[in-house]
Amino acid sequence: MCLIAAISTLSLISLDRFKGIVCTMRKKIDRKQSIQAIILIWLFSSLAAFPIFIYRKQYKRIWRNHVEVWCSDAWPISYKFEPNSKCIVKVNEPFRRVYYTFISFVLFFIPILIMLFSYSLIMRKLKRTKILRFVRENSSEKNILVRRRQKVNLLLIGLIVSFTICWSPVQVLILYEAYKQFDGQEVKQTSKFLSE
Repeated sequence: MCLIAAISTLSLISLDRFKGIVCTMRKKIDRKQSIQAIILIWLFSSLAAFPIFIYRKQYKRIWRNHVEVWCSDAWPISYKFEPNSKCIVKVNEPFRRVYYTFISFVLFFIPILIMLFSYSLIMRKLKRTKILRFVRENSSEKNILVRRRQKVNLLLIGLIVSFTICWSPVQVLILYEAYKQFDGQEVKQTSKFLSE
């Protein structure tokens, strides 16, 4: 829940920066709107994380020397009828796939699109903004302003790149786990691979 709230807040911050820099003539966000946005983010995060509260279970395995405790998903299993074989076939956790696909979009794809949109428009606005005319062409003041603009651009690019680098592996693993076909063979193949 906190993870969804944090990433949603990052997206909201990028939109606020966009509004403050690109749309300078519009009314700024006041305290009441900020509180409403925070409440909405936490409500959305709570709703998005709710299935984990329901379907996450704690498991325990007792060994000779210690007790192993871990948490894992226990999603409901569905069945479907296959007309070719005229059999009812078990479909592994389709709700889990839908949920984790939704979470991947909420935690990664939508926020990265929002940040790319807002930060690229901010950089475009900064590039098009003329440096003050009263500053002489080759003065040190102009050089300082140009360096500041470059630092802002590097910061914005760094934010997007670091977000992508840090969250891409997690999202790949989440989607892989959600969409892999489990027929019991993966465990055997993995243990065979590790023993070689």
